[in-house]
Amino acid sequence: MHSTSPRTVQSPIGVAPRSVAWLMHLWLLLLAAAGSELAAQDYLVQQTLQASTLGEGQPGLRHGARVALDGDLAVVADAPEFRASTTLRTWVRVGRIWQPEPDLTFTREGRQLVDIALSGNLLLVSTLGASGGSGNVAIFELTPEGWHSPLSFTDADDVDGSRVALDAETGIIVYGVPGDGVSDAGMAIVRRRNNSGGWSRQFLDPSPVQAGARFGASVAIVAGAVVVGAPREDIDVAGQLRTDAGAAYVFELTQDTWNQVNRFTSATPQSTAHFGHAVAISGLDTAVPDRILVGAPREDNSAGAVYGYTRGNSAWSQSLRLNDAGGEPFQRFGSALAMDGQFAAIGADAYRLGDDLIQAGAVYGAAFTSNFASATLVRRNDPQPAMQDRVGEVVAIDRDGPTVLIGVPRAEMYSLNDDQGIVLLSDGDGPAPPFPPLQRVFDLGQGLYSAAFGSSLATQGDVLVVGAPFESVGSQPYVGAAYLFRRQGDGHFAEEMRLQSPAGLGGDLFGSAVEVHGDLALIGAPGVAGGGIDDRGIVYAYRHAFGTWTLEAVLNSRCASTSPQRGSFGRRIAFDGTRALIGGICPVSEGIGLDLGTALYTRAPDGSWTSEVITDAPRMGAGAWDGELAIIGMPATAGPAHEMGVGSVYAYLRDTNGNWNITAGSSGSGSVQGYGFDLAADQGVLAIASHAPNYPVVVRRRSGDGFLPETALIAPDLDATAIVNSVDVRGDLIAFGAHRHTITEPEQGAVYLYQRSAGTWSQRQKLTAPQAQAGVWFGSEVAIGGDGTLFVSAPYETRDFEYEGAVHVLAPPAPELFADGFE
Repeated sequence: MHSTSPRTVQSPIGVAPRSVAWLMHLWLLLLAAAGSELAAQDYLVQQTLQASTLGEGQPGLRHGARVALDGDLAVVADAPEFRASTTLRTWVRVGRIWQPEPDLTFTREGRQLVDIALSGNLLLVSTLGASGGSGNVAIFELTPEGWHSPLSFTDADDVDGSRVALDAETGIIVYGVPGDGVSDAGMAIVRRRNNSGGWSRQFLDPSPVQAGARFGASVAIVAGAVVVGAPREDIDVAGQLRTDAGAAYVFELTQDTWNQVNRFTSATPQSTAHFGHAVAISGLDTAVPDRILVGAPREDNSAGAVYGYTRGNSAWSQSLRLNDAGGEPFQRFGSALAMDGQFAAIGADAYRLGDDLIQAGAVYGAAFTSNFASATLVRRNDPQPAMQDRVGEVVAIDRDGPTVLIGVPRAEMYSLNDDQGIVLLSDGDGPAPPFPPLQRVFDLGQGLYSAAFGSSLATQGDVLVVGAPFESVGSQPYVGAAYLFRRQGDGHFAEEMRLQSPAGLGGDLFGSAVEVHGDLALIGAPGVAGGGIDDRGIVYAYRHAFGTWTLEAVLNSRCASTSPQRGSFGRRIAFDGTRALIGGICPVSEGIGLDLGTALYTRAPDGSWTSEVITDAPRMGAGAWDGELAIIGMPATAGPAHEMGVGSVYAYLRDTNGNWNITAGSSGSGSVQGYGFDLAADQGVLAIASHAPNYPVVVRRRSGDGFLPETALIAPDLDATAIVNSVDVRGDLIAFGAHRHTITEPEQGAVYLYQRSAGTWSQRQKLTAPQAQAGVWFGSEVAIGGDGTLFVSAPYETRDFEYEGAVHVLAPPAPELFADGFE
């Protein structure tokens, strides 16, 4: 028989967690295989997966203080409140998934962040010294070795910081110094890379020059055109001085000289309007700048407005004025601007969402008409808004499409980390509307401990699900999370989504069991309380559609509400795409040992679920499907959740009356053997593991509606206390993990890979963790993909953080790696 079931492995949630921090980091081992005949067959580590995103979140980090975006590359800057340092993190888009590149993260110690800009492979970073002043602008170039700075500039006593912009195609950078340390008239400096690799310098001088105007508070560049804001410039209107009304200046390059070609002000200048607070320049052709936006966020009593200008044959002229006339007053519309020609992102960082969310902030997506005379506005808010977050203070847009990043450095994360910050994404470069709702994607986590990443695994096709049931959320311990990874075109897995317990309470243990089949994923949360009774347990069903996973259904325990000992529903799951076996603890009544049974949920094509109970299966410790047969391992039938008995494994088949009947079974021999603690079935082969030292993995082969003994597998070098904790079978491969096996270090762990050839199972390879560490529990969970890829968890492995855990992806090396005489 051919099984349609994916393979899932799960660990006991009762095992005490160790400290686990979370970090996702993709890496390849260098293959030194020359001259080795066995190397062409050995499984090698191809990738190591860790909990996302980086696990470096902390209070006061202010992640997202500045963001920059160009194509498939993004840079996000942190500006911690209590120390003078600037950390810049790089993210790369693979397909439609953004993933962090920790190797491209760097920190400028002793430098306070002011601004960043990104174009092509060039990154411009402006900073101040530890105590202010001594401003610096540095250029970083992305090379195969990472970011490196070929040069930096300290042209002026930059006491108020430089606002920066650059155009990599023309090799031109511009930075403004609004607080020049003398009169605050401000200045702007343009540098251009010449043919010899040097950088020329020219000061842009506005006409008129005015003390206090803060010329250079905002800058933007495309090709040979630069726009500079002076938001504190006073404007004389018929003898009446409008203080801080603001202005913006346009400079264009003629041969080697920059000349002022326009000066913009509001048609009706208002005091404190701050026209020029934000500027953007672009064009439908990215090489031809012919559209400018200027923000006046305090115009009309801080309701705000944005002005648009187009370039004619000889000069620029106003073509539009945007505001949210019927919206929230005092929202500061125009507080930040980013434009790619056809679209723009407009910040309104003081937008008020009801009485409780003062200055929560918002971002508007603007889609312009072809003549740049008007625009359609769509307002977007943080999906988890909070008072004083000021969304819309920091925005960036991809110049090749309306993908928008929004930095929210004041966001509180995880109910505990004030001002940790987050970056929101509006991914509008697909078939969806140009400005879809914002998503919380660029998240640094919270520097987690005790996450137990890798406590459960499930894989099918290109999808891998990893559970982290002990992951804490803020002050709530052991809420739990599940991570979904998808294989990319290069064969590596990239994180697609992190799911957190919908209940969101301490002790939920979300991710204790995971399953995946096609576009459906089941996540067990056996610690979720329900009906006023602790630890009732819930299984959440998620469906993948339109690039994201959304909650489809909540599957509840079948225990009677009067049972005082019910609980742990969702501690074990076996799913074949339609039918889900779910195990829990459900005593009939106090003093009676046997449980009520194992729940079976069946999904209908319309997405609805119905349930029943397999009453003859008292307590499921592991499960699998082999065609129409439900196979259930019961290492114990009563007692505490993780108590081991003799153990048994039974196969069940539904009869014509709809009842599930036992068709075959086998039992252990030792009093506390825990036979059936884990099992796996595929194409008529059943592998069964026990939870006691020195017991072999029993292999049985299907015969009719039962399974006959075939062989028993036990690794000859296992130490006396080693337990086989997990097992999987796929085709002619069986893998089992001995997570407490001592090799060179205690409880280092190992995985044994067996292969069947000519009807005989023989050991093919013994696998160990890439780094020998004590107590990593390598082999806690194993899963074999349909293509033979092997997934092995080491939930207590220390990498960048103590006991953060990891999942190792192993496969034989590609044949071409050993070509040209290296076979």
